[in-house]
Amino acid sequence: MKGRLSQDRKTIIFKVPMRFHRQGGKRMVILPEHEQARQDMANPSDDPMVNALSKARKWQQMLDKSETMTIAQLAEREGVERSMMARILRLTILAPDIIEAILDGRVPETFSLESLRESIPLLWSEQRQKWGFEIRH
Repeated sequence: MKGRLSQDRKTIIFKVPMRFHRQGGKRMVILPEHEQARQDMANPSDDPMVNALSKARKWQQMLDKSETMTIAQLAEREGVERSMMARILRLTILAPDIIEAILDGRVPETFSLESLRESIPLLWSEQRQKWGFEIRH
């Protein structure tokens, strides 16, 4: 890598080719020589948001298949607190495009698992607006 002096000759300037990437709500700087390594190492299951979505879907399917099982019974069976299970199950009402954005790692900074502790609007348009996702018309 070569540097050059600024006009005032007090600063060395380097050009570093890079790009920025968001994954799971985190910003990453990707250097060209590390691009393939990043792709090889990327594992969506390391993302807490993706893990929560996966659990929500699994648990909802289990509840749907059983006519008698309650959230409390399933929580006990899965070894989690009932309140935690109920909070994660709320992810099943997220708009499909928000779920897709989570899986692709394209979520706004205003969106996190912590932000989902608040109430989740039932209308998808209100969800997009609340967390800063692109508004669809």
